[in-house]
Amino acid sequence: MLVLVGAGLGVNQALIHPDTPLPPEWNPLEPFDVAHAPSPLTDWKIRGLMAQPGACAAVLQVAANITPMPPLETYETCGIAQRVSVAGVGQASMRPFETTCEIALRTALWERYGLQPGSQDILGQGVREIRHYSSYNCRRIRTPSGESNRWSTHATARAVDVSGFVLDDGEVVDLRVHWDETGPKAAFLRHAQETACEVFGLVLGPEYNALHADHFHIQLDWTGCR
Repeated sequence: MLVLVGAGLGVNQALIHPDTPLPPEWNPLEPFDVAHAPSPLTDWKIRGLMAQPGACAAVLQVAANITPMPPLETYETCGIAQRVSVAGVGQASMRPFETTCEIALRTALWERYGLQPGSQDILGQGVREIRHYSSYNCRRIRTPSGESNRWSTHATARAVDVSGFVLDDGEVVDLRVHWDETGPKAAFLRHAQETACEVFGLVLGPEYNALHADHFHIQLDWTGCR
């Protein structure tokens, strides 16, 4: 059996020992917690959490203003599993909307470890509101040439469209207004896109096409930022 050098402990014993030097976010035996900083294990832990009915909402209650709801079943191609109503995450309010618990959970991570520190560093103040165009919409993918035959990730609420932010002093950072500028607000928007991509997997922004000129389309899909 492998042992921790100098400690005389087996690997599993070392991971659960109260004096283990391994931070909780790096410990595979430590349950997911929004208070733990992101690590290469975060996505794996979230996927494990989502496999347990009700576990996501229970964990998220301490980090977001959410209300668990029954699943929504509209059509075979549309609906919301593990549905929650979200009115805010961390220190930022949001206009209430319905989405999957995983979108809400990852939004809470984004707010805590991406938006708030980035806003403080770049703009000198925090974010008090995340503005959005909602999450659930039973529709097909929209393209510059018309509607696609494929269903949108909005049809199952595995995406959210974010249009901007309100800062602590009431200033607004808006994608349509500030994306093409060269000042700190534009820098913050690019930071917001980059950190959202790290948390969610796919972010389509103004540089993707004209349909996204006024918002980030943020979805659960590990194919990268565009």
